[in-house]
Amino acid sequence: MRKKLILSIIVASMLIALLAACKSIPTPPAPAKPDPAPIVEIEARSDDACPSPPPIIEIDDSATLSSLPMPVASGTSVKKNAHAEIDYSNVEDGYIMIKYLQKTSKELRVIIKGPSTVNYTYRLNPNGEYEAYPLTDGNGNYTITVYEQIEETRYRTVNSVTVRVALDDEFAPFLRPSQYVNYDADSTIIQAAAKITANAVTDAERVAAIHDFVVERFTYDRQRAEDVESGYLPDLDDVWDKKEGICFDYAALTVAMLRSQGIPAQLAVGYAGQDYHAWVYVFHEDTWTRMDPTFESTAHRDPAAMRYIGSGTDYTVKFIY
Repeated sequence: MRKKLILSIIVASMLIALLAACKSIPTPPAPAKPDPAPIVEIEARSDDACPSPPPIIEIDDSATLSSLPMPVASGTSVKKNAHAEIDYSNVEDGYIMIKYLQKTSKELRVIIKGPSTVNYTYRLNPNGEYEAYPLTDGNGNYTITVYEQIEETRYRTVNSVTVRVALDDEFAPFLRPSQYVNYDADSTIIQAAAKITANAVTDAERVAAIHDFVVERFTYDRQRAEDVESGYLPDLDDVWDKKEGICFDYAALTVAMLRSQGIPAQLAVGYAGQDYHAWVYVFHEDTWTRMDPTFESTAHRDPAAMRYIGSGTDYTVKFIY
């Protein structure tokens, strides 16, 4: 009994230390009402939510997964001006596409406000290429606004559109890549997911295969947790190659691999205890099930850690991607 108590205390201490390593992702403030020009204050974000032996798996780079649902800019419904183009042709599939049309050295932001009125703030690359952004707030009205930096945290509106979303499938936003869960058919991690699940027959077996692989083969990158800067986005193939990452990496990688197998999965960002963290929800056996690959991997699936994850009482969701 005494040994079990000591072990539980040790595991709890590990989880507290791991949470402390995670840097905060501050919630961006709502846009101010501008007059006469739309100008807002947008808070900088530090996007983290939180080397193992290489896995015995060979990746066939020549393989393709052409059946993967991928976001496209169809061009049938577009709000375009001299600055930015918002393609909302496929909102029924749970995403929009945006590209910036001007050359600029300024920071760019996208804010999406859905039916819950929560602001989802993203970055936008000024490279003239489309980026995909998910509509994860269910059915209803969404306002999508593109901002260009004026100075520091002051931004001006350069394009905006409000659209009515009626999803063809409630799981659609959680079956495709987007900025935070970024991959394509040629991504190494997608080829790897196909290999890992090759012998699985059911979705339950596929979920277990991907979950077990990530938990057993990846380790927490404490140096990245210390050094991560505002605007960090996971490079999932890089995370795969290094077999290490922070909790944002763990969660995004797991979600990408699940989605590539046609299994709805969400990247959750919010609080675990008092600290910001990232974890996973997977639609499994007719319900959304929480998985925390970071904690499970770091605590080596200790029963105390599994109880912490399973109870869910210390998890508070702020954003779903």
